[in-house]
Amino acid sequence: MAVESDADRAVFVNPDEFGRVALYAKAGAAEAVAVPVLHDLPSTQLFDGPGLASDEPSLTVRIFDLPVGYGVDDVVTVDGATYAVRKIDRDGRGMARLQLEDIGE
Repeated sequence: MAVESDADRAVFVNPDEFGRVALYAKAGAAEAVAVPVLHDLPSTQLFDGPGLASDEPSLTVRIFDLPVGYGVDDVVTVDGATYAVRKIDRDGRGMARLQLEDIGE
């Protein structure tokens, strides 16, 4: 049994709490839909000393909020920047981290 509910997870992407609203367009689609997200800005060092490093932006989303058929190469606009979805890491509990590439459109 999950410790948190879907309503608990929704707090993290709620624009009135920690989240933002992103415009999400499936690859090749002309229309985008508004999706609540947690925008994780890139950072060059995640831990002191040797460890994991990342300079790629990412978004955390509830899978429920994504459009049907979402996937790699979809386009997301958030905080004035446009990104392509390059990898989707699902957590098995209804959330996913979308690893992004800045495409600057």
